[in-house]
Amino acid sequence: MESTFASIIPSTSGAPNHPSEPAVEHPATFIIHRITIKHPGYGGNNTLLALPACDGISKSHAHYATVHAACSIIAYSSADGWLSPSRNGEPRTEPDTEGLVPAGVYFFHVTTEDGEPFAVFPNFRVWPFRYGKGFVLWRQAAYEATALVSPAAPRTTETCRITNKSLACETSHIVPTSEKSWFADNEMDQYGELGGRTGQDVADCASNLLRLRRDVHYLWDNYYFSIVPKCTPESGDKGTWHTHSMSQDQEVYEDFHNKPTEPLAGRTAEYLFARFAWDIFPKLIGFLQSSQPRRLAVRQANGDVDVKFYTPPECRRFAEAQGRGRSASPTKRSRKDDSDSLAEEAEIDCYSRKRPRTCSTLSDLDCLDSGVSDMSQSSSWNHGGPPVRLELFKRTEGCVDGYEPRGRTRHRGLALTT
Repeated sequence: MESTFASIIPSTSGAPNHPSEPAVEHPATFIIHRITIKHPGYGGNNTLLALPACDGISKSHAHYATVHAACSIIAYSSADGWLSPSRNGEPRTEPDTEGLVPAGVYFFHVTTEDGEPFAVFPNFRVWPFRYGKGFVLWRQAAYEATALVSPAAPRTTETCRITNKSLACETSHIVPTSEKSWFADNEMDQYGELGGRTGQDVADCASNLLRLRRDVHYLWDNYYFSIVPKCTPESGDKGTWHTHSMSQDQEVYEDFHNKPTEPLAGRTAEYLFARFAWDIFPKLIGFLQSSQPRRLAVRQANGDVDVKFYTPPECRRFAEAQGRGRSASPTKRSRKDDSDSLAEEAEIDCYSRKRPRTCSTLSDLDCLDSGVSDMSQSSSWNHGGPPVRLELFKRTEGCVDGYEPRGRTRHRGLALTT
């Protein structure tokens, strides 16, 4: 018996004889390159904006037409500009056969008559709707989308225009409803379906609506991706709608970059171009927060564009609340004095026992979709309407669907009053 146990118990003398273990392979770090655009008229901090450069086989190039469109939007000039790796503008950067340019640092140049640095539009609210020669690609994409599919079915039966899924879909606005005043000031109704509406209500026309899955809607409203026209081997030199990643995030890149959209029949190129501009302007925050004066172009109430140098504090005012339903202007009163500022008027408790807090932005309200949701379809939520206050009433724990347990005080939740 002793010999039997001795044969099955391993010896503890000497080094253990382990089998060879395979080497652990660590995944390669995902790197998204960038293309940085600088202003040639300033020294020091002169970066206008930066965009991901994740196109091409090496994922180190950027789509030239998209980059050029972004630069043309923010630059105030009647002439089309060009990219160059040098401050003097030569040589000019041209896209390769696939329409791409390598990642890196470039200067955007436009011709000015006065020799001053070309002016820049600081935010969406003061930008007059305008487009250059590159807009032909956007028109082609809109035409192709409308020609391929007839919009006979109601929009509410559409699947998500990005994922083609039908669950958890909701209606989103191309030009956000928080920009209804801009919509009316620029007479954007001429590009869509009037439907008997006028003024700001035209922003709710069918041409300005998209069905999106809820998570996709959130990502779109928070600048993770844009919708732009691109040429593919299948479409030739005709543009078709694709998603374009605007974030240096691997998951966004894998799910929302260079993905063809579902047919966007009936949606106009003008609205999608305006939405792209809305996506671009928040990237100017760094340029506006510099400590040096900037030459800016600002659209006035009468439609004229005023061009002049603004002081650093004035420039920083333009950067406030970019794309969040309010964009400040040094020529306007402060946000605290603005009567239609929902952020200053609303308080929420979220049914907790914690002390109520004052919301600093619309994104703090869970019932609102970052300032651009369908809540604003109601006239009481329109920009420029009367202030809305969320009054708090008591709510009893355990009170479900209006049923009030006996012996407890009922809380009625949130009520809207003006």
